[in-house]
Amino acid sequence: VRTLGILTALYQQPYLPLIGVEEPELNVYARELETLGEAILEASRRSQTLITTHTPDLIDVFRVEDIVAVDSERGITSAGRVSDTQMKAVRRKLFTPGELHRMEGLAPSGGKR
Repeated sequence: VRTLGILTALYQQPYLPLIGVEEPELNVYARELETLGEAILEASRRSQTLITTHTPDLIDVFRVEDIVAVDSERGITSAGRVSDTQMKAVRRKLFTPGELHRMEGLAPSGGKR
């Protein structure tokens, strides 16, 4: 039912100017994550789309340039594009964003990772 609600928001007409979904992967089978991610990507071509996720397989659906990494240290939250080091590793095809997230977490630019 949750996935149906997400898809309804993504394909609703008239299209919404902004769609936000927190952890769209909840209660979704892993094999369906790519399809859900592709639906989110399609919706992002016509609506500003914001999702939050911790799921590497869903992260891998998106381009690393479109990912905003968020980190919290000592009560201070920082957010930004994926760090330059991690961005280079993905562009060189050494790792996917999801693999980096599994290994060390994605760090915002200027972060320590």
